[in-house]
Amino acid sequence: MHITRIKVKNFQIHKLFEAKLGPGVNPIIGAGDVGKSAIVRAVTWCLTNRPLGDDFRRYWYEDGVKHLSKKTEVEVEFNTGLVITRTQAASINRYTIQVPGEKPLELNKFGRDVPQQVVDATGIKVLKFGDTETCPNIQGQHDPYFLLAGLSGQAKWKALSALAGTEAADQAVASFNSDINQAGRQIKFLDKTLAEKETSLRQEETDLARLQNHEAELAGLLKKANAAQAKLQALSLLNQSLAENEVQAERMSGILERNKELASKLTTCRKGLTEAQGQWFTLSMMAETLKGVEWDARAYRLTLEQTAAVVALKLPREDADKLVQLQKIMKQGRAWRESQAGLQARLEKHERVVALGEHRPLFERYLALHQAVEGARSWQVSQKEAEGSSSEKGEALANLKAERVEALREAKICPTCGVETENHSACT
Repeated sequence: MHITRIKVKNFQIHKLFEAKLGPGVNPIIGAGDVGKSAIVRAVTWCLTNRPLGDDFRRYWYEDGVKHLSKKTEVEVEFNTGLVITRTQAASINRYTIQVPGEKPLELNKFGRDVPQQVVDATGIKVLKFGDTETCPNIQGQHDPYFLLAGLSGQAKWKALSALAGTEAADQAVASFNSDINQAGRQIKFLDKTLAEKETSLRQEETDLARLQNHEAELAGLLKKANAAQAKLQALSLLNQSLAENEVQAERMSGILERNKELASKLTTCRKGLTEAQGQWFTLSMMAETLKGVEWDARAYRLTLEQTAAVVALKLPREDADKLVQLQKIMKQGRAWRESQAGLQARLEKHERVVALGEHRPLFERYLALHQAVEGARSWQVSQKEAEGSSSEKGEALANLKAERVEALREAKICPTCGVETENHSACT
C-alpha cells in the first residue's frame, strides 16, 4: 500500500497544496524555502499526530500582529482508496477515516496518540523506546540514511521486531528471559532462604535440646513443687489440728482450773467431813451411851414411881447412892442431848456452806457411803467396848430389880402394876 494523493491546506507555508503520487519514488524539486520539507511534515502530522501543538499552522503578520489560519487540514489518500484526513482548528481536533463504500468515521478527543482505528487502517504507528519515538514508515529530510541509525541497540532490536512482525515472539522470548531471570533470582532467594532456614533449624535444634533439658529440669522442679504442695497441705492440716488442739487445750485448761477449784473445795469438804465424821462418831457413841442411860433412867423412874407411895419405906444406903448416881447420869444425858443438838446444827450449817454444784450428788453419795462405813466401823468398835460394861450393868440392874420386887412384896404391892395385893389378883 502506497500514497497516491496528498492535499495540504494552511500548513506552514502552504495555503493550499495538492499533488498526485505514483508508485515507487516521487521526488519533489524546488528552490529553497518553498515548502518541500513542509509537505513531508504535513504527511507526518496527518499519519502520526506529530508534531504536537499549533506551530505548524499557517500564519502571517499584519501591522505587527500574528494571525493564524482558521483551519489546518491535511488529507492523504492511498492506492486502496482509503482517505485519512487530519483537521485542527480553534475548536476542532479530529481524524476522519473514509473507506470506499462506507460512511466517513470521525474520531474526536483522542489525546496525544493516533487513534487505534487510524493505525489499524494504515498500518503506520509511532514506536516508543524509552524516551525515544520514531516512525519507521517515514523518514525526514535530515534523518540518518538508515531509520534506526540514531537508536540504541536494544531500541533497534525492538524496532526491527516491530517491522518484521516478530513482536509476539520477542515478547515471549523477553518474557521467558524475564521468567528465567526471575526464576534465577527466586532460586538465589530460595537458596539464601534455605541457608537461613538451615541456620535457623540448627539454632532451633540447639534450642530444642536446651528446651528438653529445661523440660527435664522443670519436671524435677514440678515434682519437688508437688511434694512441697503436699507438705504444705499436710502442714496446713497440722496447723488446723494444732489450732483445734489449742482451742481444746484452752478448754481443758479451763476444765483443769475448775477441777483445781473443785479439788480445793473437795479437800476443804473432806477436811470438814473428817471433822464431822469424828464428831459424828463421838455423837454416835454418846447417843448409844445416852440410850443406855435413858433405859436405866426409865427403869429407875418406874421404880421411884412405884415406890413413891411407900413414903415410910426407908431405902438402904446403897439404894440412896444409886439414886444420886442416877440423877447425875440423867443430868449428864441431858447435857449430851444438848451437845448432840449443837453438833447437828453445825453439820447442817456446814452442808449449807459447802456448795459443790453439779458434783454435789456424787459427793453426797460418797459422804453417805463413807458415813455408813465409818458408822459401821464405829458401831463395831463401840459394840466391842460396850460388851463388858453391858453385862455388868445388866447384873446390877437385875439385882436392883430383884431387890425392888422383894421390897414391894414385903410392902404388899404388886411389882408389875403397883396395886396393893390385898385388893388385886396376881398379874399374869
